[in-house]
Amino acid sequence: MKQKKKMLAVLLSICLAAGTLTSCVNVTNEETTGAFTTAGTAETVTTAQTTTATETTTVMSEDTAAAEMTTATEETTFTETTETTAQTTVAPEKEEGFVYYSDFGAKGDGITDDFKAIKAAHRYANVKKLPVKADAGAVYLMGNSSIGDYIEIITDTDWTGATIIIDDRNVVIDNKKTYQKPIFRIAPSKKAMVNTDVKSLSKGATTIGFAPGVKCLAAIEDTTTRVFIRRGIHAGDGDTKREVVLLDENGNIDPSTPLTWDYKNVSSITICPIDEAVLTVRGGTFHTIANHQPKVFKYFSRNISVERSNTVLENITHTIEGENDEGGAPYTGFIRTYRCTDVTVKNCVVTPHYIYGNTSEKESSTYGYDINVNMSSNVRFIGCTQTISIDDTHYWGVFTCNFARNITLEDCALSRFDSHRGVYNVAIKNCTFGHQGIRFTGFGIFTIEDTTVRSSSFLLLRNDYGSTFDGKIVITDSRFEPQTELYSTSELFRARNDCTHDYGYLCHFPEIEVNGLFIDDRNASTGYKGIYILPAYTDKPYYASAKDSTRYHTPETITLRGIVTKSGKPYQKHEALCLETQFFPDSPNHPEWGDIVLRPGGHYDYTTEYRFSTVQ
Repeated sequence: MKQKKKMLAVLLSICLAAGTLTSCVNVTNEETTGAFTTAGTAETVTTAQTTTATETTTVMSEDTAAAEMTTATEETTFTETTETTAQTTVAPEKEEGFVYYSDFGAKGDGITDDFKAIKAAHRYANVKKLPVKADAGAVYLMGNSSIGDYIEIITDTDWTGATIIIDDRNVVIDNKKTYQKPIFRIAPSKKAMVNTDVKSLSKGATTIGFAPGVKCLAAIEDTTTRVFIRRGIHAGDGDTKREVVLLDENGNIDPSTPLTWDYKNVSSITICPIDEAVLTVRGGTFHTIANHQPKVFKYFSRNISVERSNTVLENITHTIEGENDEGGAPYTGFIRTYRCTDVTVKNCVVTPHYIYGNTSEKESSTYGYDINVNMSSNVRFIGCTQTISIDDTHYWGVFTCNFARNITLEDCALSRFDSHRGVYNVAIKNCTFGHQGIRFTGFGIFTIEDTTVRSSSFLLLRNDYGSTFDGKIVITDSRFEPQTELYSTSELFRARNDCTHDYGYLCHFPEIEVNGLFIDDRNASTGYKGIYILPAYTDKPYYASAKDSTRYHTPETITLRGIVTKSGKPYQKHEALCLETQFFPDSPNHPEWGDIVLRPGGHYDYTTEYRFSTVQ
């Protein structure tokens, strides 16, 4: 029998070199268990293996404007040589039925590069469908061998009691984009499929046009149309029109993720099957030693990338060292979700990134994020906090999301919630946001309940994307502590759109309903006169009439109930709402905005109707 096991172990090693690990293990089944010894296996086996395999991963495309990151699939071929030595006995602290990193040679001393050993452990666990545990007290180093590679997780993983150091000092910005690879990729059990048969889709459609055969998240893209064409210091040509929806087996679109765009040209629909079982990844402290690259907008990943639906991340801490005024490239987000649904991030602690100062490419601060929700739906953050004060202005906002659906934050304390490229439906409850507050663009319903904001404005509709939210904002029993020393004015709802820029879509100021908002302005700076309810006007009329593609649509109703200020300051001169009908003042010099000249004999007929009511 021993001879048979030895032969099978050799066969397995040969199959590994041929890239057929799964089929070989399935054939040999329990007979090959000795080839990889897990906790609970008393037999000692040393296996040297050389593996050449092709794996599919996702990498970030660059956007010099921001960190919100479109992910594309690319093929990466790597060759590794790993010598692993299993343990002869089961250590008392190890539990049977788990794969431990030390079983595959990880030293955990904080000096040895353990990346390949940890990857080998997960590769075995993925095939055998076994959970993974880090060794308590171990300090694992992700060193040079991790550059351009990643570890795939498809089974429950517990890092509790361990520290994982991600050393980025030798990671460079290169044409292979190795800096955009994750360290850990939480992967779906089934590969994505691409459909190119559907040619068009209409906003509000109830079906996708074909039956995918599985419950899935569908990523729709039109590469011929640009949206979110950014304005200002980070101006760019925008992103391809895209969004995600949830489908059943027959292709019916879930009402919670309706189509928000019209697609005259559908380039592709990527079908991402949903894993029904919940996968849990928990514990551990991750410590990033920051990169030393030039201060340019090339965003690093080197993170945990969640690309599997029904995943829970909990009790994970991320810290950072080495960021200072000498610079470095920014980070896209240590915890990141992409093309998945029903993800919960619970009781995790993140770290905001240091603001370096001006860059060589743009007159703006270089920064990064530690949480990034991208092309995902139904993502919940519960009890998440950060290591540095949410009011420390030396550090950038910690949270961003793009093309996301149905985001929930509960019991969180973070420096910022932010959506650059459109979020559909957000629910925030019992949270506190620091100096960068709540900033967003998007669609649907945005609810805020029992939440405190300590910033210059309670809500900021991002003016670089047109200050647009096509939907309704509902605020209930919340608190605003205006930080008037940061900006010259404070506003409840801050927005700017002068109707001179085409963002790729019509812009909308949202319907707003406030049901209880306490403004604690006792600590306002000298010269404070009160709070603007709506955007503060200067010498420019921000909401003038313009051509159809740049017009800014205003809501029919704004309802304000129970707004109370602690200071009791009255409204001052110029703190009023002015409503007037006009074309944009510079229209005569812009014929592309339409002919506004009233010539002799011409006729001008324009009606403006104002409706006011009181709410008891």
